[in-house]
Parts: sequence; C-alpha cells; structure tokens
Amino acid sequence: MVGAPTTGGGAGGDFAQMVDDPSSYVDELKDVPSLRRKAERVLRSRHKRWEEATAIAEKAKGAGIAAPEPGPEPKLDDILAEAARNDLFKIIEDLVLWENTTNEEVLQKARDAIWESWRRTCRDNAGHPRAKELFDRHKLPALHDPFAGGGALPLEAQRLGLEAYASDLNPVARTHRQGDDRDSAEVRGPTAG
Repeated sequence: MVGAPTTGGGAGGDFAQMVDDPSSYVDELKDVPSLRRKAERVLRSRHKRWEEATAIAEKAKGAGIAAPEPGPEPKLDDILAEAARNDLFKIIEDLVLWENTTNEEVLQKARDAIWESWRRTCRDNAGHPRAKELFDRHKLPALHDPFAGGGALPLEAQRLGLEAYASDLNPVARTHRQGDDRDSAEVRGPTAG
C-alpha cells in the first residue's frame, strides 16, 4: 500500500482534506519518490485496463450493442489520493478490532496520523490573523461533543491523546456519563483529599 509522507513519524494523511480536496496534499505526495513510483506502476496497470475497456465499448457501440462506458481515464493524482485514503482507513480498521483496544503500536499509528494532520493544518493556516492562538502546532485542539450521549466519541478521543469535553441536554445521557465517571473512580480507587 502506498503510504504518505510523515511530519511526526506517523503514516496516513489529513482525511478531511483528502475527502474535500486532495489536490494540494497530492502535490506533496508526488514529491516522495517511492510513493510516486508505486503510484505510477498502479497507474500503468489501470490505464491498460481502461484502454481495453474503452476499445470494447467502442466495438460494441459500432455494432449497435449497448455497453457501459469505461469511466474516466485514470490519473496519477487520483491514485495517490486513493492510496493516502486507504492508509487512513487501514488505521481505522485496526483501531476497531477488540484485540487492539490496548495495542500501543496501533494506538500510536493513529496518534501519529492525528499529529501529522494537525501540523499540516497549522502550516496551511499560518497566514490566519489568529494563527498563533488557534493553530499551535505543539498542542492538539480539544474535542467537544455537544451531543455526547453515552460519551463514546469523547472517550475514544481521550484514548488517542486529545483533550475531550462532553455535553448533552438529555438528562438520561448525562446521568449515564456521570455513572461512568463514578465507576471509573471506583476502579482507580480512592483519591487523596
């Protein structure tokens, strides 16, 4: 699988950017020779299949037979973006496995990808008028889940090293989270004071 360049020792890329507009990040991926070579091999293979499908569609069209179009011509940028996305999906797939709940290697890959994404975001917003205040590359932003329910997202955010805040207007959800807090305190044992 084609990996992404790292700024903090991690693998993957900025998922939100990859989904919304991969163009600027793909330019960075093109600058990594090993990634580019691997993507070019994939491109040659896909382009060959695309040309074959195009020829078949043209023949069918000439014979008056309805045949599906082969789709757009494959491009290097699309393959690089897909590879970076797949790297991130692999991290997620590993995270959701029960046996990896406390696997530090898997958790660290996810933390590294989060840090890498945050540092890229800070760099991309360096010209923002409040960049020093809002985009500190040495401190991850906090997560606030205003509809936290039982608190699964804030719990996972904390597990991955983010400061997390949870709130909910539903009193049942608040009570449930407060119960979790008491249970956690009981497991840890009594606190001093």
